[in-house]
Amino acid sequence: MKTDPILVPLDLTGCAYEVVECVATLASKLKSRVILMNVVQIPAGVNPYATLMMDEQEWHTAREILDQDARALLEPFRMQLAAEDIRVTHFLGHGDVVEAILTAAKEVDAGMIVMGTHGRKGLERIMLGSVAEQVIRRASRPVMVVRSQDLSVHPGPSETVKRVQDEADG
Repeated sequence: MKTDPILVPLDLTGCAYEVVECVATLASKLKSRVILMNVVQIPAGVNPYATLMMDEQEWHTAREILDQDARALLEPFRMQLAAEDIRVTHFLGHGDVVEAILTAAKEVDAGMIVMGTHGRKGLERIMLGSVAEQVIRRASRPVMVVRSQDLSVHPGPSETVKRVQDEADG
């Protein structure tokens, strides 16, 4: 079974810390490269139609700000893995989270995908769905899921995301 590279989509919640710890152990044992991934989306609370009122340059600038922020949020995880002598890079996706993960897996020719899940149940799962479940069903490569044990840890929106939200709210 091909295990290199390992694609690691992170939603940057508390679950991400547990996923990266697990991936560090796995990548060390398998001597695999790691590609950390985040899917950049319009921040929660911003009217998605606001982007329709932006000209192309404004939208490009806003998207670049969000991309820079995502890279900055991935950096501590990259540094953690690099400190353990794991070869690590990052990849940014855009749009629908599931589609972005599946597309990235093909683009980087991932040997496997390791991702977290919040383990939602009942109505919350029906309303929010499960990205991990959809990736498992549709991926053409092995998927390992790490269930988060601590949902209380969450870094919250960064200062950059807050600034973009404020500017979009105008």
